[in-house]
Amino acid sequence: MNELTLRHRFIMCSSVEQLRGMAQWDGAAGESRSHVLSALSNSIAPSVMIPEHRLATIFKEFQDVQIEECLYHNTYTQPSLYNDHVCSADDFPLQSVRDLTEHSAEVWHIAFSPSGKMLASGSADNIVYIYTTADWLPRIRIVVRSMGIVKGISCLAWSPNEQFLLVCSQSKDLTLWHVSNQARQVATIEDFDQPVTSVAWLPDGQSYIVASHDHIHSLRQYKVGEDKPMHIFTHASEALRVSDLSIPNDGSKVAAITVDKRILIFDLTLPSKAKTTEFVMDQILDSIEFTADGKSLLVGLHNGETLLVESTTGTYEQTYEGSEQADCVIRASFGGANQNFVVRGTSSMSTSLIIDIKMTVY
Repeated sequence: MNELTLRHRFIMCSSVEQLRGMAQWDGAAGESRSHVLSALSNSIAPSVMIPEHRLATIFKEFQDVQIEECLYHNTYTQPSLYNDHVCSADDFPLQSVRDLTEHSAEVWHIAFSPSGKMLASGSADNIVYIYTTADWLPRIRIVVRSMGIVKGISCLAWSPNEQFLLVCSQSKDLTLWHVSNQARQVATIEDFDQPVTSVAWLPDGQSYIVASHDHIHSLRQYKVGEDKPMHIFTHASEALRVSDLSIPNDGSKVAAITVDKRILIFDLTLPSKAKTTEFVMDQILDSIEFTADGKSLLVGLHNGETLLVESTTGTYEQTYEGSEQADCVIRASFGGANQNFVVRGTSSMSTSLIIDIKMTVY
């Protein structure tokens, strides 16, 4: 249909609505002007016409540069466009503010509650203390008894709603505690013949996954209130001994590390929850943690190195050095706003904590 015919058809329209419909025009308030501008931009040189949303893109790039150049950046707030951005070193946690000395033996694990209002600490003395972070006073004291054996608390995990605390014991059991004004033990799982090493909750707070050095019960999922597993990830024939595990925020998968230097990833969205990925590392592995989006893994090696690896290919994205390792297990973790920092303790007498900037290289 040529242009003259179109004009004749438009002239014959009996109403404004009919004209708009025939011209496929959604009015001045619609998208028509944007479509015309986009079409024109394809025919005009970029040096003559500014691309769409160019100003917003420039502002975003400027903010990103300010964040990258801010040595102590530790805020969720985007930098202002009205002044230069800088985070003060005084606002960064470089100095200790309180010593908690209630335990009588080595403290092996600590865990903040999801809201950050409580801190749980587990020790080789088989005791768990729960502190309120407003005043750092111990509010609850839990004595974990396991047939009279005292071997220490290896891992703690808060439920998403903060009502429950899971306690992993080197005495080969796992206990579930309901936390209110006092702690009440609501479940005990004693299936293990070796220490329980790690545990993590699913986002719905209805179930959790447990890791153990017991090759028969090395990785299993349990439902709250039940002592029989709802799913078994590994089998005795595989002879796996799992040291640590992690679940991303969306609960779509679980990553586990074994004593024979392997990283295993299982897809929790599949009915079978099958293993989809496996890497073999060069060094003994101490810890593992997903980034919030599940795209990368922070892996602590027993030689003191910390690696950021892509979770589907195992490709190294970043290496962090400076931590020294002895015979103890020192975990690596993320810290700061938006996981901007990587944090790991060290056995060095001169430095007790290493903090580095998380930079992902693709």
